[in-house]
Amino acid sequence: SDLAGLQTRAERDGDVWVVNGQKVWTSGAHRADRGVLLARTNPDVPKHEGLTMFILDMQAPGVTVRPLRQITGETHFNEVFLDDVRIPLDQVVGEVGQGWKCSTALLMNERVTIGTAVGGGPSGEVENFDRLLELARERSLDSDPVVRQELADVYIRQRSLRFLRQRTQAATRAGRAPGPTASVAKLATAETSQRSGNLAMGLAGAGGQAWLPQLGEGGRWCHLALTTRSRSIGGGTSEIQRNIIGERALGLPREPDPSRNTPFRDLLVNPLARRVEGHTLADDGPTRH
Repeated sequence: SDLAGLQTRAERDGDVWVVNGQKVWTSGAHRADRGVLLARTNPDVPKHEGLTMFILDMQAPGVTVRPLRQITGETHFNEVFLDDVRIPLDQVVGEVGQGWKCSTALLMNERVTIGTAVGGGPSGEVENFDRLLELARERSLDSDPVVRQELADVYIRQRSLRFLRQRTQAATRAGRAPGPTASVAKLATAETSQRSGNLAMGLAGAGGQAWLPQLGEGGRWCHLALTTRSRSIGGGTSEIQRNIIGERALGLPREPDPSRNTPFRDLLVNPLARRVEGHTLADDGPTRH
């Protein structure tokens, strides 16, 4: 939740940048030819100011990708290790030291993509209200007052989200940069998907406890419900989205961050630097677990 506190570092060496560090939860890294890398190029300035964005060749020497198996059995996420990876100077995105600005623009557009993906993505089928209603009828639960209330809640959320998506898409087509609305759509998508998935699991009954999609209808609902959990993490957690909405849309005071104006080298973080008796100990490289 503190992206600006990242510790992966890039050091200039002639006509290349040499990068060392690691990253976890990198979506699709095991299939990608290129990646977007944010690394620290200047530890002597505050954490937001010393970052630079690069284009990374995922097959470059020193890049190690390890898929992480999820609870669904799939391997969508990965951890990536960077050991003395050499990146040419012309692979810098924007300007050196302006990586935070680039990453903010990238994240806002990612949130637009997540928040406006109607019927797509891992929860697309869960967001189909007609299928939820059909499932309730199949289970003879469509007259249950509690189930009817839950169905109405999901229907209202899905309809509201559809209008919000249309508004966000219209602003994007008009050439306006994504703002806090992207965070609203992203947050609403995560919460609606999870509510829909939980309702589907409840309607499916004991059959919904099957874990694999090939185990039939119940297994499919279980798989989708489990997959929707990632919606509140990818593209920035729901907690971060609430902070953005509060600060940039509602005008609430910014969340306190005592380290915002402190040079990164002086922060008590590991493993990039550890301060012991007034001395800074440089890290020897990425730690593997």
